[in-house]
Amino acid sequence: MKKIVILFGFPQTSMMRKIDLEGEDKVMLTVFIEYKLDPAKRQDALILLQGMAEKLSAMGAASYSCLEGIDQPGLFVEMFEVEEVEQYEKIKAWRLADEAFCACVSGGAAKLNVWAFRAVKR
Repeated sequence: MKKIVILFGFPQTSMMRKIDLEGEDKVMLTVFIEYKLDPAKRQDALILLQGMAEKLSAMGAASYSCLEGIDQPGLFVEMFEVEEVEQYEKIKAWRLADEAFCACVSGGAAKLNVWAFRAVKR
């Protein structure tokens, strides 16, 4: 029997929930990648970020956004969602191993912060 999956968003929380018609209900993980770019390497980093949504999508990520701080120019946060912890761990390892991009981050890979969150169960 073919499994049918429905994805829908909740605007009040911006979290995605995955409901499959076999009764499983699981909350997507939201991943944040935060870093401050070296001002001298900003353009190099922006070139490396081109196509990031597609690269992450190929690894199972959805809803990618890249944001820059208003109060702190050069401070960036990327965010996206994944279904499984294993996807998060794979993406985290891949980004931390990206020497070309980490060379653009003030402080290098040690300052490329990657976190995953899931909704609080109530």
